[in-house]
Amino acid sequence: MRAFGFLVRADTVVGIAVSGGSDSMALMALAADFRDLCGTNFHTVTVDHGLRPEAAQEAEAVAVASHALGLPHTTLTWRRDAD
Repeated sequence: MRAFGFLVRADTVVGIAVSGGSDSMALMALAADFRDLCGTNFHTVTVDHGLRPEAAQEAEAVAVASHALGLPHTTLTWRRDAD
């Protein structure tokens, strides 16, 4: 992780998109480790696209996991415009 420290400074906030899949959940855990090591601040964001009935529950699960890691989280809600 130290090798990537040049990418971000400790006084910045880096946003990461977390869908709730295993790869993005791993990214979120690594971001928390990176924060602890390098002091970089991360803010996680999930989009509740509403395309599947479970999308809202998945976004909530990401929010819970993010807060457990001490990372702020925002859920954005997308709604399709009526045709």
